Amino acid sequence: MLKNIIEIIEAFIQKEVEIVSSQEMPHMPTLGDAYECISKDSIERALPSSLDLRVVSGFIRGLPEQIDCMLVHGEGEQYGRTDNYFYDIENVLVVLEVKKTLNKTDLVSAYQQLAPVSKIAFEKFVAELENNVFPDCSEAHRHFSQITGKIATDEWQQLDYSPVTDAMMMSILTQELQFPVKIVHGYGGYKTESGLRNAFLDFLEASDPKEEILGINALPNLITSENFSLYKTTGLPFVPELTDGYWPIMASSRGNVVELMIEVIWSKISKFCNVKMPWGEDLDIDTSAVLLLAEPIYDAGSESGGWKFHTREPNEASLAKPRSSSEWKPAFFSEELSTLLMHLQWNSHLDKQSDFFKSVAVEAGISDEELRDTLLKTKIMAEENDRYIRFILPVVHMVFLDEGGMIASDDNDRLDAWLSKNDMSGKGKMVFINSTQLAQS
Repeated sequence: MLKNIIEIIEAFIQKEVEIVSSQEMPHMPTLGDAYECISKDSIERALPSSLDLRVVSGFIRGLPEQIDCMLVHGEGEQYGRTDNYFYDIENVLVVLEVKKTLNKTDLVSAYQQLAPVSKIAFEKFVAELENNVFPDCSEAHRHFSQITGKIATDEWQQLDYSPVTDAMMMSILTQELQFPVKIVHGYGGYKTESGLRNAFLDFLEASDPKEEILGINALPNLITSENFSLYKTTGLPFVPELTDGYWPIMASSRGNVVELMIEVIWSKISKFCNVKMPWGEDLDIDTSAVLLLAEPIYDAGSESGGWKFHTREPNEASLAKPRSSSEWKPAFFSEELSTLLMHLQWNSHLDKQSDFFKSVAVEAGISDEELRDTLLKTKIMAEENDRYIRFILPVVHMVFLDEGGMIASDDNDRLDAWLSKNDMSGKGKMVFINSTQLAQS
């Protein structure tokens, strides 16, 4: 389903851009309006019809600047007889700044235009905390576990009792799921992936690190220019693994601009409206190149903390090497390791210090630490208190393979599609249901 929608929108954009480009228009505001309309119509084509979602231009209350394009929920307040509307921040899902040609000046301008959206969202977030209205942390808890391999608290009130750097990451992940998605959509512009990456890094490095617009939450979720993109990997929907001990928070990609835009927007709709979007059974996963990594810094003496950014700056020749899509795969467990899945079906955790755990490692011919690392890399399990390993997902589907061993995932549709594509069959299924997390989801 997703792939079909992407193809339809790509064809629509190509046709509409050709029409606009063939017509002479010296009046720049009107030219800009034409491209904004293409973006609005493209998004509308990807929206479910029953969720009362609209694509409008207008203003977020509390901010003076007009937003080119907003995906919103419900009816806003129309400004006179214009096509502009006022919306409260809690009803804004996505904000876009649209550029015909994205150069460095426009990139900086769009960034500075969108960053205050997160500031308004953060102020509302803090006001709710002060009124004892606490956010649901269950999804952020899962993202934290998949990124770090550790299990954190899933209750906001308990963050004060967590390690400070863990609480810092949990706080950001929770806010990322709550705040509007910010997109800078450039139809043309940079001709190389490294050019877009370097322009963005140059802007960050030239900015005052004390400015609020440089926080992780202020970074755009997606920046597109021609065939290249920069996007955040903070959980909506992309969840990376730690790299060199740091948290990858932004990456770059090439050739899949519309796909990334729909994935980001659909993920926000799914979270906001609590619905499952028609992702389909696509098994292709686009590869990316890490751009920014974040390291939590905390000074106990002053009780203050922040984030230190690290960059990855490969040259264009390295970035331009063929980067084929990888295939989605479920977690695989050999016959020796399958006993661990059976154990977790009936027990809340695996104890690394238990004779059972150690015997499985011996049978598999690996060390206890190698067994632990193998389990955490599946992203369906994480470690608690440096000892206990348990499932971190609300639901885990497990298949006994005819060929021996087991596969597991929380995505049953993809699981079946992978089996079919690889001409494999199962001789039975089990489903693990975490009743606590399922109730929170």
